Amino acid sequence: MSVRSIRFGVLLLCGALWMPVWATTLGPASQAGLQQKLGAALPLAQTWQDQHGSTHALADYAGGAPILLVPTWYRCSNLCGALLTGTLQSLRATALQPGRDYRLVLFSIDAQETPADARQRATDFAGFNAELVDSVWLTGSAERIAALQRAIGFSSQYDGAQRQYIHPAVLVVADAQGKVSAYLPGVRPIPSELSAALQAARQAQPWSLSQQVALICAGFDQHVGRYSGVVFNALRAAALLAALALGGWLWRRHRLEGLR
Repeated sequence: MSVRSIRFGVLLLCGALWMPVWATTLGPASQAGLQQKLGAALPLAQTWQDQHGSTHALADYAGGAPILLVPTWYRCSNLCGALLTGTLQSLRATALQPGRDYRLVLFSIDAQETPADARQRATDFAGFNAELVDSVWLTGSAERIAALQRAIGFSSQYDGAQRQYIHPAVLVVADAQGKVSAYLPGVRPIPSELSAALQAARQAQPWSLSQQVALICAGFDQHVGRYSGVVFNALRAAALLAALALGGWLWRRHRLEGLR
């Protein structure tokens, strides 16, 4: 293949990278994110329905062991399941005991979900019964969801095109007084870090990782064969770097050939 042909291919690739991406847009993904609010108070007076349909205030879950709070979408088909699985696996790998060392509280970010959805999701993870002792799976109104999300610095957005919620994958730890003490981003916290965060919460002390990177729960859409805006643009940036490197190599080769 001639240098001219390769150069033309590089130009086509660069053009494709910078063309408007018709298949995707940042859209809702740009409105999903996480802003840490260590020390912020959970809205403990809020009432929610648990997986059995009973109404409880968040205060009912405070006052004892630290709260391990999980924002989730029970009908999620992407990272939510991986986050729950990873969390439960990490808990299993520690000596932590539910009720004594933590209280697992999940809440749906979708106001359309019901206690039945919560029960079904809990059933999906029946293989982790020991870790799920005293766990609660909450659903609530849009106003309650928005208030709790604001309190913990968590934001989500529904993507109508993909018919899914876009949101960070993160665990939030709160102490016995209902104050945020730690954030654990990612789909599987390191067991030692999870233990350390819960131990700090027991002592009402804030705890944070040196690096905080929250994955956005809106990955590859298997139905339309594309990535969400955030993931797609990351891939596009990587492809652009590869194209620039190839272009530099071609320029150097062309220059050397000119000197012969």
